[in-house]
Amino acid sequence: VGLGLLTCILVEVQLGRRRLLWLVPPLAMGWANFHAGVFMGVMLLALDRIAARLAGDRGVSWGTIALVITLTAAATLLTPAGCKLPEYLLFHAQLGSTRIIEEFRSADPYNDPWFFGLLGLCLGGGCMLGRAHLPRIVPILLLTAQAWRSVRFVTKWTFVATPLIAIMLDRTGH
Repeated sequence: VGLGLLTCILVEVQLGRRRLLWLVPPLAMGWANFHAGVFMGVMLLALDRIAARLAGDRGVSWGTIALVITLTAAATLLTPAGCKLPEYLLFHAQLGSTRIIEEFRSADPYNDPWFFGLLGLCLGGGCMLGRAHLPRIVPILLLTAQAWRSVRFVTKWTFVATPLIAIMLDRTGH
């Protein structure tokens, strides 16, 4: 849910509703109290905003971007676990190598053809849409690496990839 909400906010920010960016730190605080995946929100926010600036979006200053990212990162620690989230994430990242669990398997074309089909659409969309949509493309690349490594990230990848696929299909008239 947090990743979906964050993606919606970032799309709206890219469309010009820049004040919505200030909703991200409170979103991160709530998200952190329900799921350790909040670390992905900080990475997604940083990648999205830096890519937007590199693509020529000057609507949000570097100072504002840095402040929102810092507040968002700090908000992830406002939980009963506090500063133990990074330690937990490191432990969790190693589980796949210590146990045979379905959700930790690598994605492959035989078991996950829909993932690879959507990935193909994203690659085509990224090439077709170009630099202006860099904020949508860069986070997808990060999550693609995670999703390919562990299928548990495929659903998170889908939340982030869907807006790019929708924009591409809209541009092609589908």
